[in-house]
Amino acid sequence: MNSHAFLQAGSFSVRLTLQQRQESDDGAGGFVSNWQDVQPVWARIVPIAGIVTQMAANQEHDITHWIYIRVNDAVQPGMRFVKGSRLFDIDTVHDPDETGRYRVCKVVERS
Repeated sequence: MNSHAFLQAGSFSVRLTLQQRQESDDGAGGFVSNWQDVQPVWARIVPIAGIVTQMAANQEHDITHWIYIRVNDAVQPGMRFVKGSRLFDIDTVHDPDETGRYRVCKVVERS
């Protein structure tokens, strides 16, 4: 795949919110997990594949995507992007052309 085709200035047309998990004490020996907004980012979303899993009586549809963004050292695996009701869990982050200008995140959008 030629990553440069996805790295044109006009291709970053989707506004996402980067979120980080925050854990706090629940007062009963456990913790409560919440998501906190970190910053907005402009991105390009490219679907890769769909996965259907059957769990008991429920069927889940997960879609993997590549999300291209300008370089942003705040973005780390374990965080997520949000677009409205869509949630994209970040699995990996890498520099697609090793120029230090962009990052590509492999994400999973869960149904």
